[in-house]
Amino acid sequence: MSSKIFPMDKQAIGERLKIAIVSQGITQKEFAERIGFSDKYISDIVRGRTKPSLALLSQIRSVFNVSTEWLITGVGDSSKITLEGFVKESTPTYRPYTGVPSQLKEDKKVALPLLSETQVLSVYNRESYIKEIKAEEYCLFYRDWLSQPDETVCMQVRGSEMEPLLKEGSVVALNIGVRDPALLVGRICGVRVKGTGGGGAAPDNICFRWLKASEPYLVFVPQQEGHPILCLPPAENPIIGRAEGAWVRF
Repeated sequence: MSSKIFPMDKQAIGERLKIAIVSQGITQKEFAERIGFSDKYISDIVRGRTKPSLALLSQIRSVFNVSTEWLITGVGDSSKITLEGFVKESTPTYRPYTGVPSQLKEDKKVALPLLSETQVLSVYNRESYIKEIKAEEYCLFYRDWLSQPDETVCMQVRGSEMEPLLKEGSVVALNIGVRDPALLVGRICGVRVKGTGGGGAAPDNICFRWLKASEPYLVFVPQQEGHPILCLPPAENPIIGRAEGAWVRF
């Protein structure tokens, strides 16, 4: 390791570490096990809560060939982590973009419809995944990242309440089949918020929040300070589904 000293931006390092983990096609827990560190420690780094130790950086470089300089500064080679993107409905071939690792095998990818908030709410309201809904674009995800690919759709994030994890404009794979709060504590959920969609009729909107455990209420907490915390009784469960994967769309 070079003796060069880099300034450490915890949030930026966390975002790059998340990219490095996603690029391997494994879970964060599996990543932690392979480098011999706790999942909680890795999670704290990914969330920008703590800085990585020199020992951790050395292990990541050794096991996964991820550049220490890139992890710390964003400069240099990220171990050839290349990202790939959207496919138009009428285009059967894949084309490069920034978002999902391209070195994954083609037969391991699944195309998910990119739906608007209105369409996602429509799917949610009907209590089932309606495949007839027209999608303008499809998003490629690694199938093993998703618990139920057939019940998962994509949508774009509006607002920045989940930065740095989900920036405005991010594309999120939202599993609309997972709505049980008991299964989602500590997860990022797509949440239906009544009367926040703008316009004269004030339609419903979808935002993303952490689901925290706080009996007897459902408490949905944003990543960013200054955005409202939602606190609702279980009978008013507004969960659309669980966020299972995301990337920033440039």
